[in-house]
Amino acid sequence: MSGEYVIALVGPDHLPVALAALHRAGYGHNARVFDPARGELAGQLRRAGVAPEGLPSALGEGEVAVGVQAAGRSMAVVSTLIGAGVERVYLVARDGQWRVATASGAETVGPPRSPSAYLAFEGNLDLDQSQPPH
Repeated sequence: MSGEYVIALVGPDHLPVALAALHRAGYGHNARVFDPARGELAGQLRRAGVAPEGLPSALGEGEVAVGVQAAGRSMAVVSTLIGAGVERVYLVARDGQWRVATASGAETVGPPRSPSAYLAFEGNLDLDQSQPPH
């Protein structure tokens, strides 16, 4: 099973440990910290392409969300975070479904987005190539 995003909810004391583990494993360049102190968490997640509607629990005092865009590598990222002692790790699939991630798999916790949330492109993209680029 492969999610698009791995989201870990961590306290302020454990954030450096989680980030160090991600960097050591080679995922640091894909890691992003979502901090409610910097603005609305749902808006931050949405701007990153993560559906916040499925977030299964509120953040505790001082907690932040650490996200890793990890399509195809999600279970390796989950293992890295769990190995670093992170207890609340989630996989967020492309359809917006949130799943609790464990070392052995994932369990659904959040509702998927409705199919109407996606725009389907059908037809022909006709680009006028007679004009030179600007």
